[in-house]
Amino acid sequence: MLFREFANRIDPSETTLPHYLWAVGQLAAQIPVGETLGDRYEVVQPQIWRDRHPDRAPELPAEISLSHLPYLRLVRQSLHVPQIYGFCPQDNSSSDPVLLLDNAPITPQGQLYPSLREAWTNAPAVRQVYWLWQSLQLWPILDEQGVAASLLNPENLRVQGWRVWLLQLHSGNTGHQLTDLGYHWSNWLSGSSAIVAEPMMQICQRMRDGESLPNIAESLNQLLLELAAERPLLLEMYGASDPGPLRSHNEDATTPAARDVWSQRSRSPAIAQ
Repeated sequence: MLFREFANRIDPSETTLPHYLWAVGQLAAQIPVGETLGDRYEVVQPQIWRDRHPDRAPELPAEISLSHLPYLRLVRQSLHVPQIYGFCPQDNSSSDPVLLLDNAPITPQGQLYPSLREAWTNAPAVRQVYWLWQSLQLWPILDEQGVAASLLNPENLRVQGWRVWLLQLHSGNTGHQLTDLGYHWSNWLSGSSAIVAEPMMQICQRMRDGESLPNIAESLNQLLLELAAERPLLLEMYGASDPGPLRSHNEDATTPAARDVWSQRSRSPAIAQ
């Protein structure tokens, strides 16, 4: 498959913010912080590189290898999956170039977003279940591309608020089953909220017993809806009016009026500021 057509979507000159990339592989992990490669890529954190010349098109091969095809095939999942940015050749001609990923879970300050393992314990119950729900939705899509193993490592699962974000794709061994995901989830649930632990352990046991994906998805979705229904609904309301350029006084009004709005905290009518 020709790769040049995918390069045309990248326009690095559109942004003035630092352009951080995730450098894939053990070779990239060994490059020390502070080093600059190819007079272009600055290593700012282990495997996090900054493109110092985003105005230049990144180096891309004429054809993409089979191992990198899943990134292209999963372009519609860009909310959760990073995309190929380019390749950085190594000084050693015998070494493969380093794959650089764009749209990776990196903060504007050049740090990785927390892993699911790091964020799990302090997350509210509904968020914990929503992270698992997103992972379950991704499972058949990634499994079709042979990269379902990407969901089995909590360090590869990064979270930005409610969002689950893969650091990179892992092909691993083929033939992963939903039972594998249930087994890994069971290990993660030790730090779960009390109202999540018991129903999720039951769902995980059903996954390990070989129950079908649609049944598991239905049960997980029902649990998510029940938890979401218990969350308070908080609204912030604003209103304003103006007499305009001709009138000397204001004849307009906004609704609801301040006397009609009750404060959730004080249980008394809110006072307009």
